[in-house]
Amino acid sequence: MSTNTRKYRTIKCLDDDVFDAKKRYVQMREHLYELQSKQKPTGDSLFDLF
Repeated sequence: MSTNTRKYRTIKCLDDDVFDAKKRYVQMREHLYELQSKQKPTGDSLFDLF
């Protein structure tokens, strides 16, 4: 098996939605976005930034 074939199979495996590490990564990113959206200031006042 050539090196390119192994690289392709590895990338294909990592990009598969069934791959457990990818599912966890996507869940963590969604959680991060949720936390970041809760930290954004809601008002226009300068004090809302702190």
